[in-house]
Amino acid sequence: YGDASVTLNATVTPASGPAINSGSVTFTVKQGATTIGSATTDNTIVAGAASVNYALPAGTAAGPYTIDASYTPGSGFNASSGSGNLTINTKGLTITANNKSKTYGDTVTFDDTTPSTDFSVVGLVNGDTVTSITLTSTGAAATATVAGSPYTIVPSAAVGTGLTNYNISYVNGSLTVNQKALTITASNKTKTYGDAVVFDETTPSTDFSVSGLVNADTVDSITLTSTGAAATATVAGSPYTIVPSAAVGTGLTNYNISYVNGSLTVNQKGLTITANNKTKTYGDTVTFDDTTPSTDFSVVGLVNSDTVASITLFSAGAPATATVAGSPYAIVPSAALGTGLGNYDIS
Repeated sequence: YGDASVTLNATVTPASGPAINSGSVTFTVKQGATTIGSATTDNTIVAGAASVNYALPAGTAAGPYTIDASYTPGSGFNASSGSGNLTINTKGLTITANNKSKTYGDTVTFDDTTPSTDFSVVGLVNGDTVTSITLTSTGAAATATVAGSPYTIVPSAAVGTGLTNYNISYVNGSLTVNQKALTITASNKTKTYGDAVVFDETTPSTDFSVSGLVNADTVDSITLTSTGAAATATVAGSPYTIVPSAAVGTGLTNYNISYVNGSLTVNQKGLTITANNKTKTYGDTVTFDDTTPSTDFSVVGLVNSDTVASITLFSAGAPATATVAGSPYAIVPSAALGTGLGNYDIS
């Protein structure tokens, strides 16, 4: 099907005597009782062989045809006729599903109609058309997993004009499911120096958030770590990174997981240094005990083996000349010295 012409051949054989080298043969092509066309040999028959190139009418369909051959004799011969068969075979037509890719969680709707980027057709002639086909794939559903990828795209059921003239071959395509982006973000936190932080690593949690899940997939837990979580983490080292990792849940192989760090800020702890009340007799000089341990001041709030080794204590009432009338005099503590005191808000 689709060829422009066909060569028709006949052999004219005499009842006796030498081969025939004269006359002509007219070929009539029929489909059932309907005449499709005819052609007569242009050249004299040579040794009984007659042939002609017959131009097929445009759009002649595939199928069986009858050829009637009539011999118009040369001198000394009688007219004769015979018949044969012409078969126009179906033409090869290839319909190919194009390869596609999608992101996990997306639904694919194939473009089944011409023109389409989802399939191609090779082999049409004579203005015949493929107006639509059917494309199916188990990978088209939003729930199709990455692990099952690639999925076969199956073309079938071509619809159009003139398609009975073709032997249609369908070539499968491939649908690749790519991982979906999933973002797990550690939440920012604050704590007071000396406190230990225990992260809430299970869903639901205020210590992390998840963005991008589909299809009822879950993140049940993650791991959160930070060097700032320990009670000994200093204010000077703050802020500390909170690192999320190791998500556990359902369907997570379908995702490309990005972890976003959080921040842990360590705030100073309250530390109270109190000068103890004292009495003296007029004329006495007071010398304060500024070093730990001391009965002249107390310290409340130290943690982590931090120390106040000494402070400065001052009072206008300490000299021997301080009068009774000016009493009581304030004892002012200040200038604490020790270890780890940068971690405290001292009052």
